[in-house]
Amino acid sequence: MPEDGAWVLQSLREGSWLDLYAFTMEPRHHVDYVVANHFTSTYPESRFVRTATAQLPAPEVRWVLRGMELVEDRGERVTTRALRGEEELLSVLAGTFRLRFPPGTHFRGRGA
Repeated sequence: MPEDGAWVLQSLREGSWLDLYAFTMEPRHHVDYVVANHFTSTYPESRFVRTATAQLPAPEVRWVLRGMELVEDRGERVTTRALRGEEELLSVLAGTFRLRFPPGTHFRGRGA
């Protein structure tokens, strides 16, 4: 949705629209992405360094993995379940997110 010179990505939640994030159409330079990606992938306090994170949007569902919690968001219905260890985490990453890791992969940090 357009809003105050920006675009806002929204998600339908329980009958109302929830703002997820906003962006503008201003041109960006390659270095802007390099710096932002470096920070989010290396800074020790970054949630992406501290917690396994994956999202997969599809027409009818958005899958969200944060640590050992898997969320299935269908707009009007959101379900959450706790994963029971690294074996199930690797299975969900492979099955739901189509991300395959070599045998013996372990995740470090809090929450996987």
